[in-house]
Amino acid sequence: MLVTGVRVLAEGPCGDDRSMLFSCETARKDRFITICAREVVQGKTFADTQYIFGRDGQPELIYPSNPQDGKTRLFFSHRWKGDDYTVSIRFVSGAYTYRVTSVSHHAESNMDPAGSGPAGVEVTDATGKRVARIECIERPYMFIDYLRLATACDLAQPLGSAACGEKPPVVK
Repeated sequence: MLVTGVRVLAEGPCGDDRSMLFSCETARKDRFITICAREVVQGKTFADTQYIFGRDGQPELIYPSNPQDGKTRLFFSHRWKGDDYTVSIRFVSGAYTYRVTSVSHHAESNMDPAGSGPAGVEVTDATGKRVARIECIERPYMFIDYLRLATACDLAQPLGSAACGEKPPVVK
């Protein structure tokens, strides 16, 4: 079923009342990275946001466990740097930081659609050392504006609130 351009799945990781805002199959066999949220006010307000990793129907990680906490525990940022547009969703679970990213490349004569470059999730430990990187093997299914509205602003990144606005900042 489609709701304002966002898929609401009767089955699958998001359940029957939430929309899939980001999803891709990963290099780990039959495992997906998914971010789900419930649309409260059409195209404007979202709640019950969660990151889900694993097989359909067999999640290995759901964060946060209570979807009502997702709006304050998942953090959004985006930016242009050179020819790359990067979208990032970050969260901390225990001693680990997870960062879901999607990069698009821009050339003067052609702009790739959002999500056409590398994407995946990187996990770092408390010292910042990378302990895992799981790549998407397909172009992510992604609604950037809805991700921005369904999550908190990532003020921990160097650009502050500028990286959370409707228009991404340009970094030299």
